[in-house]
Amino acid sequence: MPGNGASFPVSEDGKHTTPLWEFEIRSKRDALIRGAFILGAAPWLSHRRRDDCNTVVATVVARFSHNAAIVEAMRGKTERQPAAMRIQFFQQGMQRLFKLASGRALTIADV
Repeated sequence: MPGNGASFPVSEDGKHTTPLWEFEIRSKRDALIRGAFILGAAPWLSHRRRDDCNTVVATVVARFSHNAAIVEAMRGKTERQPAAMRIQFFQQGMQRLFKLASGRALTIADV
């Protein structure tokens, strides 16, 4: 989450590059966790806000259960779509939710 590969200055003569974190999605649970964290981090990811890592992580963790419920509701709505449309429907829905989460807290009604 904080490791997007961008460089952040640490002194007048140097920069520190954050690591890039990746993990493989192997289950629906992994996807749920990833989605909830991405929605929670949306204000920082989309606006490149410069809050300290502790603030970001504390906020994302505090909203994790709420955002997990949003992702689960999106998944439920996706499963009611025709099989051929599910992947695209879910991706578009999560992109829309990410944009909304960038500016305000989400509600189930947003799904």
